[in-house]
Amino acid sequence: MYSTKEQIATSNKQIDNFKKSVIHSNLVMAEINQLPEETKTFETLGRAFIRMPMPKIKTMLSDRVTNATDKIKTLEGNISYLQKNLKESEENVRELINSKRK
Repeated sequence: MYSTKEQIATSNKQIDNFKKSVIHSNLVMAEINQLPEETKTFETLGRAFIRMPMPKIKTMLSDRVTNATDKIKTLEGNISYLQKNLKESEENVRELINSKRK
């Protein structure tokens, strides 16, 4: 049961991180959409900056958002499954304790 609670907590932290990533990507996308198309844009690669065309950066940002939302949905499904298993385990332990008392 303890490991299940840890897995739920870890999944919740991952969901929070993915949600922050989605918000960040949406903010960057909003700022980029305000710029003219001929603006030079760069993507970071470690310590270096690589020049990329704006449409490619927009597609990368939208891909990040879709990937993060897919992972959030998967993690939420895992959390609901883990919560059901945790509830069943707790009920089984209660039944076992009650049967030993009688």
